[in-house]
Amino acid sequence: PPPLRLQYDTGAPAARDTLLRLAASVEKQAEPAPPRSGPVSFVQVAQWSLDFSSGESGTTAAILPQVISVWRAADGSGKRATVTLGPSDLDELPDAPTLLAVAARRTPAAETYAAGQLTFSVTEPTPGNLAQVLYGHQPLGDPAVSTARGIADLYRWAAVDRDVRVAALRLLARTDKVLLRGTVTDRLGREGLAVSVDSQDHGTRDLLIF
Repeated sequence: PPPLRLQYDTGAPAARDTLLRLAASVEKQAEPAPPRSGPVSFVQVAQWSLDFSSGESGTTAAILPQVISVWRAADGSGKRATVTLGPSDLDELPDAPTLLAVAARRTPAAETYAAGQLTFSVTEPTPGNLAQVLYGHQPLGDPAVSTARGIADLYRWAAVDRDVRVAALRLLARTDKVLLRGTVTDRLGREGLAVSVDSQDHGTRDLLIF
């Protein structure tokens, strides 16, 4: 997909104060009732992954679109279904709705998990407790990078409630090197607030949109 258009692509300020204001605003909101309540949570992610394949002619790289669906029960059991498409399955610059629509017509590769194998829960949603949970899944190297990637993993694997969202915002706010990228429209057309962590050693940028 084309790069996201950031409000502050260069000269980005620190994100701390903006994240704290957003956390306070979210905290005041009433916890919305789920559209359908039940014992299983569901999360679906559309992503584009860089894939390296080695063969007799050498190593080739391709961007592979994927849709990953996760069902999780309260006991940590569940199912993950992955649809991986080839570069020729979509238009040259596909959007997320097109990816979801094409993937829905394909047979996914499914994995099932026994009780306790899909645990990613935050029992007491404070920044400190959330950090412990995140670093159990995302090893603590560069604290800023690990925190950003841990929060991304949390949203990728779990349906998070209001209190966990507030804790995530406050954890980011107290993390050094988190920059405000401003208002941005995501690939589903939703407007949000973007923050990033840039790794100088590896030349990568982790971008989160709330």
